[in-house]
Formats: sequence, structure tokens, C-alpha cells
Amino acid sequence: MLWAIDGAGLVMAASMLAIKYFRTGNDVVAGGFLVFAIGEGVIMLSGPAAGLAGSTPAFAAGTALAALCRRGMSAVGHFSEVAGGTDDP
Repeated sequence: MLWAIDGAGLVMAASMLAIKYFRTGNDVVAGGFLVFAIGEGVIMLSGPAAGLAGSTPAFAAGTALAALCRRGMSAVGHFSEVAGGTDDP
């Protein structure tokens, strides 16, 4: 039950961050957070309904979306500035 609350919190937080970065003009970062919210929703909603064996495809789809969103969020270099790094590859 606690993982469902955690998943719902991640979906809500990612959605709010998507809106925040969209309003500031960082569309790629906003898209990354939006894809993360969708991926987490896929894992959270379809996982328990199918059981352990049946939820494997949903988990794989959610994991693929999570990897895609991390690539989208890091493409801009916005978070390296926040962390004190540089944009140089």
C-alpha cells in the first residue's frame, strides 16, 4: 500500500514540475517530467492489477519511459547548472 502512495506522489510531483518548467520556457525539461509522470502512472496503475507475472510488460514499459525522460531532462543542461557543474561534455 505504501508504494501506491509513493507512486501517486511521484506522479503529482512530476506533473507539477512539468508545469513549472513549461511556464519558464524549458520545454524539453517539462517534457521529460511529463514523460516521467506517464511512465510512473503506467507502473503504478497496471502493475497490481495483473499480478507479478502479468505486470512484467507494464514494468518494462514504465522503465523505458523513465530512461527516456531522464535523457530528455538532461539534454538541456539545466540541472548541471543547478548542481554546480558545467555544460561541457
